Amino acid sequence: MLAIRVSAMLAIRVSAMLAARASATVAARASATVEAQVYGVVATKALEARALKARKSREESEPRQPLFWSS
Repeated sequence: MLAIRVSAMLAIRVSAMLAARASATVAARASATVEAQVYGVVATKALEARALKARKSREESEPRQPLFWSS
Protein backbone atom coordinates (compact mmCIF):
# COMPACT_ATOMS: atom_id res chain seq x y z
CA MET A 1 0.00 0.00 0.00
CA LEU A 2 2.81 2.40 0.86
CA ALA A 3 4.66 1.51 -2.36
CA ILE A 4 1.59 2.35 -4.43
CA ARG A 5 1.20 5.65 -2.63
CA VAL A 6 4.88 6.57 -3.10
CA SER A 7 4.84 5.62 -6.78
CA ALA A 8 1.67 7.67 -7.29
CA MET A 9 3.29 10.68 -5.61
CA LEU A 10 6.41 10.26 -7.76
CA ALA A 11 4.29 9.97 -10.90
CA ILE A 12 2.45 13.18 -10.03
CA ARG A 13 5.71 15.02 -9.34
CA VAL A 14 7.31 13.77 -12.54
CA SER A 15 4.29 14.68 -14.64
CA ALA A 16 4.16 18.13 -13.04
CA MET A 17 7.88 18.61 -13.72
CA LEU A 18 7.47 17.51 -17.34
CA ALA A 19 4.46 19.78 -17.78
CA ALA A 20 6.39 22.73 -16.35
CA ARG A 21 9.32 22.01 -18.66
CA ALA A 22 7.02 21.72 -21.68
CA SER A 23 5.25 24.98 -20.86
CA ALA A 24 8.62 26.70 -20.38
CA THR A 25 9.71 25.42 -23.78
CA VAL A 26 6.51 26.67 -25.40
CA ALA A 27 6.89 30.04 -23.69
CA ALA A 28 10.51 30.32 -24.84
CA ARG A 29 9.53 29.50 -28.41
CA ALA A 30 6.70 32.02 -28.34
CA SER A 31 9.03 34.64 -26.92
CA ALA A 32 11.62 33.93 -29.61
CA THR A 33 8.93 34.15 -32.29
CA VAL A 34 7.70 37.51 -31.02
CA GLU A 35 11.28 38.75 -30.71
CA ALA A 36 11.99 37.71 -34.30
CA GLN A 37 8.83 39.44 -35.50
CA VAL A 38 9.69 42.64 -33.65
CA TYR A 39 13.26 42.53 -34.97
CA GLY A 40 11.91 41.98 -38.48
CA VAL A 41 9.60 44.99 -38.20
CA VAL A 42 12.38 47.17 -36.80
CA ALA A 43 14.80 46.03 -39.52
CA THR A 44 12.19 46.67 -42.21
CA LYS A 45 11.48 50.16 -40.87
CA ALA A 46 15.21 50.90 -40.76
CA LEU A 47 15.62 49.78 -44.38
CA GLU A 48 12.62 51.86 -45.45
CA ALA A 49 14.01 54.92 -43.67
CA ARG A 50 17.42 54.41 -45.29
CA ALA A 51 15.84 54.05 -48.75
CA LEU A 52 13.73 57.19 -48.22
CA LYS A 53 16.76 59.16 -47.07
CA ALA A 54 18.77 58.00 -50.10
CA ARG A 55 15.93 58.90 -52.46
CA LYS A 56 15.56 62.38 -50.95
CA SER A 57 19.30 62.92 -51.13
CA ARG A 58 19.36 61.81 -54.76
CA GLU A 59 16.40 64.05 -55.65
CA GLU A 60 18.05 67.05 -54.01
CA SER A 61 21.34 66.51 -55.83
CA GLU A 62 19.80 66.04 -59.29
CA PRO A 63 18.52 69.10 -61.15
CA ARG A 64 14.83 68.98 -61.83
CA GLN A 65 13.79 68.84 -65.44
CA PRO A 66 10.26 69.37 -66.66
CA LEU A 67 8.44 66.31 -67.94
CA PHE A 68 7.43 68.00 -71.20
CA TRP A 69 9.74 70.36 -72.97
CA SER A 70 7.95 73.23 -74.60
CA SER A 71 9.30 74.27 -77.96
